[in-house]
Amino acid sequence: VITLVLFMPYCQKQVQKIKERLPQKTYLQRGTRSAVDYLLICFVVSLVAQLGTLPLIATYFYHVSFTSVLANLMVVPLVTPILALGFTTSILGAIYPLLSAPFVEMLKTLLKTVLVLVRYWGELGAGGMNVPPPSVWLIILYYGVLCSIGWRLYHKHPQQEEI
Repeated sequence: VITLVLFMPYCQKQVQKIKERLPQKTYLQRGTRSAVDYLLICFVVSLVAQLGTLPLIATYFYHVSFTSVLANLMVVPLVTPILALGFTTSILGAIYPLLSAPFVEMLKTLLKTVLVLVRYWGELGAGGMNVPPPSVWLIILYYGVLCSIGWRLYHKHPQQEEI
């Protein structure tokens, strides 16, 4: 979470700069601009979260994934409808179970899609690498460097923006 807090303001500014370079004269260009903005933000959030959890994942699972950020680009957009359908299903199921049946089927479809995507990205040959668990000192050093960089970006002065 701390990596998201430290890195996201800087990353959002960079995404905004990219977005400003895209044309927006026609309806299609504005739609493309919005889609690019959404995809870049999803990518950045996933990448920053991956950076924040990397040593913990290596410690507990002995594996580092190279494709998880790309997989998250496809899976994360499905989470909102899954949550909305799950909430709706539980409320309708509590009132009268048959009311929730159509929502259960939609939920099953979305969850199966998530599983297919996760399996696909997880089974890629170069999708990851087995690693030995890092030492405590290496983890402390990693988070120290990561937090230092994040802190520097988070507290960047306006006159330093051009650098």
